[in-house]
Amino acid sequence: MNYKLLFPTYRNRYLFIQRNLERLSQERRFAQALNLGAGEGDYDGMIARYCGRLVSCDINEQDVDYARRLNAEVPNLE
Repeated sequence: MNYKLLFPTYRNRYLFIQRNLERLSQERRFAQALNLGAGEGDYDGMIARYCGRLVSCDINEQDVDYARRLNAEVPNLE
């Protein structure tokens, strides 16, 4: 699913993901999460708050490098 088509602004996409993670985490905390196609890691810090371990990956190595710097302080992010 391409969230950019459903939610054309970054803020709307971010809030959609955050609301759903908030709702789902009411029942339980996730042990692990996988963020495929993470790009520059814009959502990683937010997603990591809802799980014990977040594995985030992207095919673009430059984006991965940027995401590592952006989220260097997120302890449960790989």
